[in-house]
Amino acid sequence: MNEAVRRWGGRFGKRERKQVSHDELSRRPGQRQHRCRALLFDMDGTLVQSGGNVEDIWRAWCERVGVSAQAVLSICHGMRSHEVLQRVAPQLDPEPELLWLETMELRHMEGVAEVAGAGALLHGLAGLPWALVTSASTAVARRRMALCGLPMPEVLVSSDHVRHGKPDPEPYLRAAQLLGVPAADCLAFEDAEAGIASALVAGCAVIRLGAADPAPDARLLAQLPDWRHTGAARAEGGAAPLLFRY
Repeated sequence: MNEAVRRWGGRFGKRERKQVSHDELSRRPGQRQHRCRALLFDMDGTLVQSGGNVEDIWRAWCERVGVSAQAVLSICHGMRSHEVLQRVAPQLDPEPELLWLETMELRHMEGVAEVAGAGALLHGLAGLPWALVTSASTAVARRRMALCGLPMPEVLVSSDHVRHGKPDPEPYLRAAQLLGVPAADCLAFEDAEAGIASALVAGCAVIRLGAADPAPDARLLAQLPDWRHTGAARAEGGAAPLLFRY
């Protein structure tokens, strides 16, 4: 974990595929909006419901190698398997363990489903700059997105593409770089503390997905239960050409 992360504090129906226009978004009452240059999406827990599946696989791994499941489940959400192994079992050779975990993830997709409204939102992003920034491997990310009927963006940053995973800012910095925009001009969507830390340290504005937090983090732009009642469109004028409404 780099110095920037330590300074942060160590917290971790039918789909409508028609792209929503700026005018349509502007006419929707009671919605907030955020201008940016690109949208960066986490996958698990943000676009795809996979928490139970992920936890079952980690429990099986813990039983296999004799590691405390409680220790693993308290940190695994949002982090690459590599970083989890470094923390809970540094004595093990990571390569065979990573291979076992990925094989299990690809083999077991029970219960994996899209977060409500994710498909409608993503299918409406055609022609707009967005990226997937996930701690899953490329193979697992593509399988889960396809299983849920979700489109893949041109830019994918997976666990295979970075040296340091979340909560390090590298994944979000790399995604912004590949899109050709500063991270400070991006809006990131996350559900887990590790991912939120990564995006904030990178300089992104962040919206959290998931159950309402009774003590919401003031550093977050907003918190949403799911993707229903959201939309994005190309904005007119200004240095930030993308408008996200929520």
